[in-house]
Amino acid sequence: MKRITVCLLFVVLNVPCGARGENVALYLDGAKIEREVMASRSYLEVPLPADMIPRTLRVKPLGEETVTRFEIGQARPQKEKLREIAVLEERKKSLADRLEVLQERERIFAAAAKSHSSRALRTTKNNPDPVATARKGTDLALAQLSAVHAAKNKVEKEIAATDSKISSLRKEAESRGGTGKIWLSKPGCRIRIVYLVSGLKWTPDYDFRLVEEGYADVMLRARIPSNLANASVSVVSLPLSEAFGSDSLLCPVSRDGAVIETLRLAVSKGELTKGPVPFLSLTFLNTSGKSLPAGEACGYWQSEYMGKAPFGGCRANESVSLVFGKP
Repeated sequence: MKRITVCLLFVVLNVPCGARGENVALYLDGAKIEREVMASRSYLEVPLPADMIPRTLRVKPLGEETVTRFEIGQARPQKEKLREIAVLEERKKSLADRLEVLQERERIFAAAAKSHSSRALRTTKNNPDPVATARKGTDLALAQLSAVHAAKNKVEKEIAATDSKISSLRKEAESRGGTGKIWLSKPGCRIRIVYLVSGLKWTPDYDFRLVEEGYADVMLRARIPSNLANASVSVVSLPLSEAFGSDSLLCPVSRDGAVIETLRLAVSKGELTKGPVPFLSLTFLNTSGKSLPAGEACGYWQSEYMGKAPFGGCRANESVSLVFGKP
């Protein structure tokens, strides 16, 4: 009982932190991750993603404490994946043994078929029809050889599938990122961890709606990844490389597809071409005073949806032509 109590106490003391939420700022080519943790001890470990951009990690105590030391170590492989890999390795070994047996049987039946087909045909009392006997023996050997071929092909496919699964699991284990090891001047410290990643971004999605002569209402929507349901998300209409040295405007986003901005832009051409299905052509002038990032656009003629078009972006005071729904 005493030993169990000591073990439980050890486990409790080695739970380093408690998460306090995550803020994610999505850029056009990456993201800034910011989260706060509470360190119950003067040492803690935090997981770091595999797609973290090098040299972007920052660790800031939110009190009078100090970060006395920091290291990045390799993440420990998940025990479940290691067990699964071990099971698959045993399976692969068993399949390899089975394949070796089938290859030996293949050699035997191939030799038997060759022997029957090349045997000298001689009529005897016990073999009155040597041609039929040779044909029968050859057919039997070929049938067995065909069955062995099928079994061998099946085993080879299973080995290839097992190899692929093992490779995938090992790749997952190797791409788990690292672990941030943090030493603090004293325990009971709340710290903020910030880093940039390349694997997350947002995608601009525009609605161009011709509502009156000479103008279009343009709604900019934010398409965001589905795995951010529990995070506070904002978007920035810049790539990461252009955000340094500038005041990046963060637009909070409550859900995927939320409208983050509505503009009214001048249209020099808005034309509906009739046919089996009509399509919409328009040319607009970007009078918003800022660049519109590239994305995808939907066109509307009054209340009718006219289709989609790729939108390559547009700088301030430039004109762009779009065609929606042309077959």
